[in-house]
Parts: sequence; C-alpha cells; structure tokens
Amino acid sequence: MKNRKIYIIPLTVFTIGIILGSFFDLQVSSALYSSKNVFGLAMASFGHWVGYSFLALMAGFIFRSGLKEKVTWQKIGEIALGVVGYFASTWLAGKEVSSVNGYNTPELKWLWVIVCGVLFAAIFFLGNIYGKKNENKAIILALFILVVFMMIELIPVSQILKSLVRRPRFRVVANDAYGYQASFTNWWETFKGYDALLAANPTADHFSEHFRSFPSGHAGVAGIMMFGLPYLTLIEEKLKGKEFLLFIIGFIFTLIMCLSRIIVGAHYLSDVSFGGLFMTLFCIIANEINLRFVLKNV
Repeated sequence: MKNRKIYIIPLTVFTIGIILGSFFDLQVSSALYSSKNVFGLAMASFGHWVGYSFLALMAGFIFRSGLKEKVTWQKIGEIALGVVGYFASTWLAGKEVSSVNGYNTPELKWLWVIVCGVLFAAIFFLGNIYGKKNENKAIILALFILVVFMMIELIPVSQILKSLVRRPRFRVVANDAYGYQASFTNWWETFKGYDALLAANPTADHFSEHFRSFPSGHAGVAGIMMFGLPYLTLIEEKLKGKEFLLFIIGFIFTLIMCLSRIIVGAHYLSDVSFGGLFMTLFCIIANEINLRFVLKNV
C-alpha cells in the first residue's frame, strides 16, 4: 500500500483495544459472552477461511510465477512457497472447523480438510491464472515478501506466544460445563492455577486449547485481509485506485472477527487486539520493504 497514512487506523484502534482490555477485559467478556451464539460459532469455524483463501490465492500466483523462472534458486523458492502456502492454508482452515472454538466435531476434521482442499484448489488455480498473466518480477517479489511475513506471524509468533503465555480462555473461567471454575488473569500475568484446573478436568493439559487465549489467532488470520486486499490492485487492473476501499473492507471484517471471538468466550478484548496488532505490524514491515526496495518503479 502506497498510502502510509492507512497505518494509523489499525494501529490506533488495536492499541486502544489493548489499553481498554487491560482494565476491562473481564467486564467486556462478561457482558458479551454467549457460548451458543450462532454468529460466533459460525465465524469461529468458517470466518478464518477468508484470510486463508488469500494465502491460497497468493500461493497459486507465486507458484505459477516460479514455473516461469530460469534462475534455479528463485524458481525453487517460489515453487516451494506456493506448495507450502497451499497445503498450510488448507490444513489450518480445515482443522479449525472441528476444534473447540467452533462446532466441536473432531471426528469430522478429515471432512473439513478435504472440503478446504477442494475449495482452496480452485482459489489456487485462480492464482495460477493471474501468475501466468503477470510478467512483472517486482510484483512477484512483493507478494512473496508479504506472504512470508504473514505466515511468520501466523505460525511461529502467534503459536509460540500461545504456548508461552497459556492464558485461560474466558469460556473456561465462566463455563461450569468444563467441571471447574478458573480464576481470571490479565494478559501480562502468569497464571498460577493450573494444578487445580488440571485436577478438576482430566481431559485438559498444560498446552490444551483451554489455555491458549493470548493472542487471538483468528484475529491475526482475519487481519490478513487488511493488507492482502489492497495488494490485489497489483494483479487486477479493475481494482486499480481502490486501495483504501479494499483496506476498509478488510479492516471491518477483522473487527467483526474480533467481536465474534469475544462473544463465544474464546478470547478477551486484549487478546483480539494483540492478534490484530501483531498482524498489522508484520504487514507494515513487509509493506515498507516493498515500498522502499521492491515497488519503487511500479
């Protein structure tokens, strides 16, 4: 995105969310929590498909562009990222449907992975079409850089933080159906009640989904669209000049995802704000690299 002023919008909103959450996380979640909310469950299970579909589209674009390369290392890198991007987005999007965050049908995980495989294959093929048409190597490299930074935020950064912080989800704190009542902890605190919780709930363990509230992965995946949609103007002529509109669409979608995660008790306000902020920061870094070194003449 060439308009750097756009950065102010997500940085401001998510920072305010973090500040408010630091003081009112429990109150906000208590007011909004509805464990059986259809909107919340649907977004938990299927909303993240939108963000992962962008990765599948870019994977197809980069993969097809790599096939045209003659330089061995560049060709291998682009083809590899295309393949990894497709399979990673398919697996992550498919397995999430049957997790404890959604309709809780782990026995059907295989079905949803297959469904995503077929759906994302079509999106991957569409990316191939755009990749075949594109001859601008700067655009290929820019999208390559953007996708790499997005994947770094989604997998190593988000997942490592979840495992290190291990914040109990609000639904664990509030819902007696789990067989125990947890104590609320702020995002910066180390939770000390694991032993009591684990003793009361034999199905849980130190690294179970019950203790992976911070940060929100769904908010990060949704945040892909804030920067991903504007980048589509590089490969689709009909979208030229609509960067800001596309960003706003992606930003609104991210906020809707954040709200849905609070409603079902999967995350607190601070969790979703950090998830959106982390993705924003990684995309800003990628965008700055592209603007300064890759897209100067595009």
